Amino acid sequence: MDFENLATAAVKESIALTATMSPFINDGDKEPVWDGHIYIFADKAKRKENIKKVPVQVKGKKAKDLNQDVISYSLGVSYLQDYLDDGGVFSS
Repeated sequence: MDFENLATAAVKESIALTATMSPFINDGDKEPVWDGHIYIFADKAKRKENIKKVPVQVKGKKAKDLNQDVISYSLGVSYLQDYLDDGGVFSS
């Protein structure tokens, strides 16, 4: 079973259900940092003005229980540094 492609499909489907976001994420991508981007539009018309672009790295793994209050996934600090270097923001 290809967990990476299943995870990518799930992310794309979830984003596609929204009125103001569009997923541009590659399946089975081997790019070093990002698998694609999510574009966030100012309104439902999805005009090209005021678009925000969020880099996306999809990681998939098999889980026994998805009904937990907290679901976590470990990743290396280098992913966070790459995200910040590409304009990403962290908040607490």
